[in-house]
Amino acid sequence: MRKEAILPDQIYHIYNRGINRQNIFVQKADYYLFLLKIRKYFAIETAEVLSYCMMPNHFHLLIYNHCENFGTKIVMPLITSFTKTMNLKYSREGHLFQGAYNAKLIDSDESLMQVSRYIHLNPVKASLVERPEDWEFSSYLDYIGRRNDSIVRLGYVMELFSKTKEYREFVESECEITFDIKKYVFD
Repeated sequence: MRKEAILPDQIYHIYNRGINRQNIFVQKADYYLFLLKIRKYFAIETAEVLSYCMMPNHFHLLIYNHCENFGTKIVMPLITSFTKTMNLKYSREGHLFQGAYNAKLIDSDESLMQVSRYIHLNPVKASLVERPEDWEFSSYLDYIGRRNDSIVRLGYVMELFSKTKEYREFVESECEITFDIKKYVFD
């Protein structure tokens, strides 16, 4: 059981990683399966996906929650369904994820901007790609206008920027980040 409730009408960074930091996505098709399951469990009236990134051994979702009991209605069914499918697909048993999931409240526009940036830069920081646009399993391509993915609602983040180019420059800039991101990401 979570210590803190996931409250309606709030933005959260939801994330989890594979048990023992093992990969949760083995093949390209596994990433697409997870996206299909996100589409199934997330709906505009319950929770909106603002940004996402799926990495080999973890995932990030930046969401705007609209419902009561978000964890039991949306996140746990998503994780359980994906785990069951992966267990069947790879002839394995047991847990796939390290615990239930983590959720950090996004409490300001600054934190919303920085966490979105963090999520989109994750594949670059992990040395999987050189540029965030080279990682197809994130919402960054939607943010820079290269893809129109129906699960992503760009408005909450993009209203903080005057245009797409400004968001792209913000994400890809090499400037020193003075924002304390630690309270919004992995413990």
